[in-house]
Amino acid sequence: MIHDAMNLLKGKLNAYIKLKAGISEEKVRFLDGSNFDPIQFPLDFITPIIVNIREERTLRQSDYYQPKMVNGLQTERTPDINIQLIVLFVSRFRQYDQGLMFLSMIIRFFQANKLIDRTAAPELSEEIDRLHIEMLTMPISEQNDIWNALRVCYLPSVAFRVGMFTYTDNETLASMHEMGDVQINTNRI
Repeated sequence: MIHDAMNLLKGKLNAYIKLKAGISEEKVRFLDGSNFDPIQFPLDFITPIIVNIREERTLRQSDYYQPKMVNGLQTERTPDINIQLIVLFVSRFRQYDQGLMFLSMIIRFFQANKLIDRTAAPELSEEIDRLHIEMLTMPISEQNDIWNALRVCYLPSVAFRVGMFTYTDNETLASMHEMGDVQINTNRI
């Protein structure tokens, strides 16, 4: 689910930037997974990076375990987990003002598209009902902690809270075990 949402956001941002800037090159790019120690943000691109995944507890169900019928047997089902992503969009450009221009486009896009649902994005994954996006203003101390953890000097960036993803307990260990016991006889008579 997370990868679906991040790919959707990257695609929508690239389409928006191409349209607004009148360019053909994609400017939003994920990190190269082989360059994480230390992280190397690509030059002349905006890079989205997840800096936190957290559970949204305000909407948590009060009954921690709910009964669920599986093949006629009552089992316990854990409640859904709602999560939010904190995504940092990092701008690293050779020309500083160009990087700020693209960062401004990111802010404009999310200001105009705070809610992305199937009406706005028919390609949204079936597992995701909608994405709610809001700008996140972090205190300087938190920003400093993030940049220290990344072991990179500060680069122009903006953070957004992206949510809400709901993970549902559809397959408990008990139901998976039960499914494993099913045997099919493929011998021909």
